[in-house]
This record gives sequence, C-alpha cells and structure tokens, in this order.
Amino acid sequence: MFGKGGLGSNYYYGSDTYKHIDALIERGREILIVSPYVDRYYAEKLLGYSRGRKLYLISSSMDPEALSMLRGTSSIWAVAYLSLSSILLALLLYIRVPAALLALSLIPIIVGSIKNLGRKRIMLKVPRQFVHAKMYISDSAAITGSANLTYKGTHRNLEQISITRSKEDIDKLRRQFWELWSGL
Repeated sequence: MFGKGGLGSNYYYGSDTYKHIDALIERGREILIVSPYVDRYYAEKLLGYSRGRKLYLISSSMDPEALSMLRGTSSIWAVAYLSLSSILLALLLYIRVPAALLALSLIPIIVGSIKNLGRKRIMLKVPRQFVHAKMYISDSAAITGSANLTYKGTHRNLEQISITRSKEDIDKLRRQFWELWSGL
C-alpha cells in the first residue's frame, strides 16, 4: 500500500490493485464491469471466471484480440456448425468403417461445442461514445477508481481505488451501471 486516502479509499501500487479486483470478480455470482480498456490478459481471466456466473462488461476501447475472445462464436454459427457436423457424422457412419472411425474422432469436438454453447455468460457492450468510468461490482463489494482492466492497470501502474462493502453503496453503483447499460 502506497498511502491512505479518505474513508474506504486506498492508493495501491503494482500487485495490490489486481488482488482486490481479481478477488471481487472471482467471488461474485453476478459481476458488473465498466472499464474503457480491457486487454487479452483480462479477457482470458474473464472467460475463466465466467463459468457459473453472469458477467456484464461495458468497454469503449478494447484490445482487438480481447474483443474477439469475449465476443466468441455467435450462437447462430455454433448451431450451424453443430448441425453440419451431425449430418457429416451420420453420412460418414453410413458409408464406410474407416470413414466411421474418422467421424468418431469428431464426437469429442462436437460434444465439447454443445457443452460450451450454454456456458457463455459474458454480456458485452461496446458503446460508440467513449466511457471512461471504471467500476467493478459484485454482490458483496464494489471497486471504483482509476484502474483499467489491463495487466498494466492492475499490476504496474500507480492507481487509486476505492473499495466498499456497504450494501447501500453497492446498490447505488448497480443502479448506475444498469442506467449506463440501458442508455448505450
């Protein structure tokens, strides 16, 4: 810790900021995030954290690779892929034994794709207007301040974050998030 600010506010440097933000994201059932910048490092983390929870993200200027990762495959394309794979599998099984063996090797891929269809729990909005706010909100805590959801922003930069566990403050920030979400 670099120094202390006002009530519930601390200045964190280097590894301290990420500890608080990561813990908030790891523990909540529904996570609301506003960060203008999100990099590949955190896109991977968010994908991992999203299993078993809902994650809503507003980001104005994402790293292109991170954006691609978080958007993922659209469900229409996934259904089309699964349908075509199933037809191909049925044809190959009907035609020959060697082809059937090839088709059988596709089954784990098809089954994995089906399982992952229902797992995408990251809802993403990329607004046209630049949003510079940074908020990380879970059921039991909220963080606001200057830290972007990037490796540099949470591990290296000198950042000011304010952490609250007050239900009243968390509810207020949740309302602000949903107003922003619906207004974009």
